[in-house]
This record gives sequence, C-alpha cells and structure tokens, in this order.
Amino acid sequence: MADHEDYLPGEAPAAHKTTHQDGGADEVNIEGLTGITSYMAAHILLPTVHQDAPALILTHKGDASAHHAKYTDAAAVAALYAALPSFHACVNAEQTDVTGDATPFDITGAFWTEIVDHLGNFNEGVFTAPISGLYLFTSNLLLSGLEAAHDYGQLQLVTSNRTYLLLGANMGAMHYSGYLYNVATLLADMDEGDTAYLCLTVIDGAKTVDIRIVTYFSGALIQC
Repeated sequence: MADHEDYLPGEAPAAHKTTHQDGGADEVNIEGLTGITSYMAAHILLPTVHQDAPALILTHKGDASAHHAKYTDAAAVAALYAALPSFHACVNAEQTDVTGDATPFDITGAFWTEIVDHLGNFNEGVFTAPISGLYLFTSNLLLSGLEAAHDYGQLQLVTSNRTYLLLGANMGAMHYSGYLYNVATLLADMDEGDTAYLCLTVIDGAKTVDIRIVTYFSGALIQC
C-alpha cells in the first residue's frame, strides 16, 4: 500500500463510512438522482391514510368529546332512555260475556291499571305514540267461558296504520275447561299521534267469553 499522510506505512486506513451517513462531514446526497431508495419503495406502498395520519389524529382528537360523550357519559345515556315512551298495564276487573257470538270487543276502558306508563301515553287500554318509530308490543291474554261451539276466535292489535292478527285459532278445541291463555309479541310501525289497542272476537257460539284479570298489554319504542 502506498504511503499517505493519513496513515503510517503498513497500517490499514481508518474506517470513514460514518462521514458519508446522515449528518456526516461528507454526507452522501441523492438529490437529483433518478429512481427511489429501497426505503422509499417500501413506504410508498403504504395507504394514503398512513401518510395523512398526523392530520387525522389531530382531527379525531379535536372531536373526541363530541364523538364519544354519548357512549361514555352516563347522564347522556340516562337522558336518552328517559325520552323513550313505554307502558305496561293489566286488566284489574274481569270483563264477562264480552264476545262469543261474533261480537268484536275492543279491550279498552277504565278496567286497565297502569303498572308503568313512562311519559304518560297509555290511557284506558289505548296507547298513543308520541314519537314516530318502530314499537314492540306484547299481549298476555287470559280467557274463560269458552265452549266447544266457539270454533274460531281472534285477537288483534288495532293501530292507525294497520291491524295485526296476534292470535287466530279454533278456541273451542284449544281451551281447557273453558280457559285459554295466549302470549303474543310483534313490531309495529307507528307515526306520531297513532293509536294502538287490543280487540277480541270469538264466533259461532254464545256470548259467554270472559277476559280475566291475568291479562296484560305492554309496549315500548325501540327505534325512531
């Protein structure tokens, strides 16, 4: 190896690669060269959302309170449920001989007791929707006085938009010692101000069918 002022004869030259790295005294600059480095080739494949991450994070951070409050704020959740109408009521006195001879009987009147009437929209068997939406209704109906001649009977939920069949059956064949118990549930679309109530009709026999006190009617808004 030829003599040089930077080293003594017979010695290997000192390592100097660091001088060509970022910040070194003789830093290598690729400005003006064509193509991209291997690091850039890998990074460019990442999605735009990654490249824009700082801006997205700042935006999300700024909206965090509004974005998450309604799910984490107990008071906000309580207020949401407090605004949802619901009711649960029961018949407080037996209604005797209301149908059986094809007479339709609207199960409405002062014989209903309101166990729960959140927002006060249930009155004597009639529910009035204060908000347009999808409502879940349930009826628990106990009948007595049924006879073999009562070969058909039906329970309907009558709403302003349409009438739903909750029960349709040969009650004369289904009853046990004159008693029949039925539970029905359905979803009904209602507009603001629409009403809903139960109606019972039993045919082809005598007017001997009774509605017993173990009869319930309930409903709640589940989607608006």
